[in-house]
Amino acid sequence: MVESTRKLAAIVFTDIAGFTELSSRNEAAALALVTKQRELFQPKVDEFGGRWLKEMGDGLLLSFDSSLNAVNCAVWLQHLARNVEGLNIRIGVHTGDVVIAGGDVLGDGVNVASRIEPLAPVGGVALSKKVQLDLASHPEFSTGSIGLADLKGVNEPVEVFCLTSHELPGPEAIVASSVKGSIANRSSSAASRGVLVVGGVVAAVALAFAGIWFFGGSNGEEKVAGKETDRPKTAKTPPGNSTATQTSDNSKSTQTDTAGKGSTKKPVDRSVAIQDFKVLGQHQNQVRSVSFGPNGKWLVSGGIDNEVLLWNLKTGKQEGPSMKHSDEVNCVDFSPDGTMIVSGGDDNSAILWSVKNGSVIHRLTHRGAVWGVAFSPDGQSVATASAPQDVTLWRVKTGEKERPFTGHNELAYCVAFNSHGDQIVSGDGMGTFIIWNRKNGAPEMTISKHKKTLYGASISPNGKWLATSGDDKKLKLLLWDFKNLNAENAEPVHNLSAGHARDDGVNWVTFSPDGSRLVSAGEDGPAIIWDVETGEKLYVLEGYDGLWGADFSPDGKTVATAGFDNTVRLWKIPASRTGN
Repeated sequence: MVESTRKLAAIVFTDIAGFTELSSRNEAAALALVTKQRELFQPKVDEFGGRWLKEMGDGLLLSFDSSLNAVNCAVWLQHLARNVEGLNIRIGVHTGDVVIAGGDVLGDGVNVASRIEPLAPVGGVALSKKVQLDLASHPEFSTGSIGLADLKGVNEPVEVFCLTSHELPGPEAIVASSVKGSIANRSSSAASRGVLVVGGVVAAVALAFAGIWFFGGSNGEEKVAGKETDRPKTAKTPPGNSTATQTSDNSKSTQTDTAGKGSTKKPVDRSVAIQDFKVLGQHQNQVRSVSFGPNGKWLVSGGIDNEVLLWNLKTGKQEGPSMKHSDEVNCVDFSPDGTMIVSGGDDNSAILWSVKNGSVIHRLTHRGAVWGVAFSPDGQSVATASAPQDVTLWRVKTGEKERPFTGHNELAYCVAFNSHGDQIVSGDGMGTFIIWNRKNGAPEMTISKHKKTLYGASISPNGKWLATSGDDKKLKLLLWDFKNLNAENAEPVHNLSAGHARDDGVNWVTFSPDGSRLVSAGEDGPAIIWDVETGEKLYVLEGYDGLWGADFSPDGKTVATAGFDNTVRLWKIPASRTGN
């Protein structure tokens, strides 16, 4: 059992602006820049009594005993960075309650700091209200307000400030560094739409990109929409063009989705809420992914706590040694024969583990964070999706790279095989999905229907359907006729986006073993079970604030979910709905 300590700490997050682009152009230069950052910053962090907690690719997680030490160090880091070409960093600082467990730091203090860091201008420092108040008695510091931010996982809006003293860029620099073209023109058009204006210039584009709901005044009127950035996502938009009329009785509700054409009209919602579930177990932080073993006796889960856990479904307990990455785990999958697990993480690796003893079979090294993993149906290969824009096939027996798949222009998030194993589908941060020929690595079809990040893709076991999910408001959950898919005139058979009522994205989607049902896991909270043929919403698995992933058991009778609340839950799914 890892001992934990709760304390008040000042948390600092940093990242390098433009690092993903640099990595894709010149990997050696990117690695050299990270090394230079470490050499330059680590002595200064030590000087101010800070703790060098974690490196996350190009990003840093630091902690200090006081807000003053944290901010003084942040100022120094920015001035040091100016002397290194390409070391253009953003810094976020928040003071709050944290839990220190082993080498990890968890809690709201970490969450808030990670959310406000992307709001800083390049070369600047973003501060929470708490830190700004701590600096009030120190006249050498001056700050400017960016606005109120409704941060993911935080109950109350948090006012975010920029440090404007010490020759650091203020709020106006967010636009100057992020928006090309006439600021005056953009400010005028933005004001007419009611978006947040800071210092006479529009901050909407840059702040929406950073991933936060912003408010323009004390009345809490929504101004600009966005999404959290711990996982690089595109901005979400306020409620808009989808029309709905609904009574308190779901069986009488109707919804019309205006995003698609003809066949994308939603059927009547007669869904049944399921609130009865079993909490199988818990991670120390959010659970990102779950996967059933082929015999239905085991489940594997991976989470932000860096751990891969194996659960015995008969005893309901976690068994075997903990399998651990050096950074957050984003995805897991069981091998078809049940003897291996593959997991992918922010430590730029996918790891093949032995189910028998938890030992590492192979460590597959990538250029960036791994967001998607999948075993081939024959168990001979593993496909991975990773930063900067890589889809790769690996040989399970040797751990060697079998072949790359070249075609994405943005971070690759998801990857899946068809049931025959001769085709692979992958999706990226631009909303594009590509169908690949496994044998020769050639792209057979490229479709860009989604306009924002695509997080999930799955091909039904019978090969008839393809489901894709992402961050679009009106195109976040689409069902395609895979057998007859045509890139030149690609339209989904069902647009199920309106089923997830809020503007949050859909993080994961997968089919039942018989291909008749689909489960989608949304950031709006519930998992939803769909009838594939009709597009009808069957069941809503309620009780979550948000989900990263879900999976059907091999018999299709149970769904496992991976939650923002750190839990793995099991839900019994009825074979049919009575009374419908």
